[in-house]
Amino acid sequence: MGKSESNTAEPRRGRSRRRAVAWFLARWSMVGAIWTGFIALLFLAWCAYDLPGPERLNELKRQRTQFESQVRSVLDAHQKLLETFKGPSFADRDYARVEDNVAYLSQKKANIGE
Repeated sequence: MGKSESNTAEPRRGRSRRRAVAWFLARWSMVGAIWTGFIALLFLAWCAYDLPGPERLNELKRQRTQFESQVRSVLDAHQKLLETFKGPSFADRDYARVEDNVAYLSQKKANIGE
């Protein structure tokens, strides 16, 4: 007689399809994780390439102190400049004198015009 027509011999399609999808996702997730790790290592190597060696630490400290002293001198010069102009201005000190000069010059101009 050939095949029996029982339902037990036929595999379930739903479970094997889910398993195939899960296996596909797991496999490509692993491939993606490996490539991500590789790219992260390349980025780390690229960042570390330009870092100075430990033998240059004293030189870097000296450069930093030179920079700080230059910035400090610029700030001191600006502070002196601000203190110079902090006092009363020309208009505050000599306002009356300027008024007299304007009155005198306007009189002189009026006399010349006549």
